[in-house]
Amino acid sequence: MPLDEYPKEPAPPYTLTERLKAEKFEQMVKRAKVAASADPTLPILTGISVTTSPDGILCESTDRYRLTRSYIPWDDPNDVPKDADYFGKYIISADVLDKTARFLRDVILVSLSQT
Repeated sequence: MPLDEYPKEPAPPYTLTERLKAEKFEQMVKRAKVAASADPTLPILTGISVTTSPDGILCESTDRYRLTRSYIPWDDPNDVPKDADYFGKYIISADVLDKTARFLRDVILVSLSQT
């Protein structure tokens, strides 16, 4: 089948963009990364579960023996929509999230966006 005949991906039904202080974001990721597994034979445990909600963002990780939970509220909760379609749960590599947080260390605000 030619490439131009493949169906197009549907447009995302929503976009959420919210801001957090970079220092808080880095601390949250550091706390969550403590228990993330480094064992490549269990790839699901090498990630950090990131849950966004109307109240804030929650990061959780485990290596089967330890569990960490790190939560921070949104900087301005009045700007966050209360509709459940705007929020979700994601598993992001702990190393990628840690490197991103360290890279953004000198930034004042981190803007998180999901589409």
